[in-house]
Amino acid sequence: MPGGWREKAGDRWAKCDMVTTVSLERLSMADVRRNDGKLKYRSAEIDAPTLDQIRQALAYIFEVF
Repeated sequence: MPGGWREKAGDRWAKCDMVTTVSLERLSMADVRRNDGKLKYRSAEIDAPTLDQIRQALAYIFEVF
């Protein structure tokens, strides 16, 4: 998530019923506009338990048990 959003309180969710294929290079960094209009790129990771929950949701959607 872009800076500023990660720090906000509240639940997060992953949309697992609309899957698409994209290059891993495109997923590695999110862009955030700075005050001068230029883009700044940040990378972020999710923790292992969250990734496991996302994988379980995908397995459920695709009926892979």
